[in-house]
Amino acid sequence: MIYVKSINKKNLTDSKDFAKLNTEMNTEMKKANFSLSDLISHKEAANILKVSRQTIHAMVKRGDLHPILVSDRRYLTRYEVEKLASERDKKK
Repeated sequence: MIYVKSINKKNLTDSKDFAKLNTEMNTEMKKANFSLSDLISHKEAANILKVSRQTIHAMVKRGDLHPILVSDRRYLTRYEVEKLASERDKKK
């Protein structure tokens, strides 16, 4: 799992704080070579793969998918999910 940035919501008191945090997160994500638009929720992944969210969680647990932790939320990369969907479709 890739850990991007821990966010303390109590520190986000105004728009300047949010802008600073957004800049820091974008910098960290560039180091990891992806952007926020590359990340999808477990629900979106379930829709792409046409499975339940419970199946997505099981796939993460098995190591088939690799979550990225941003603050206290876990995301998946769109590329990894779409690649898995493509591989699965080829097997059919």
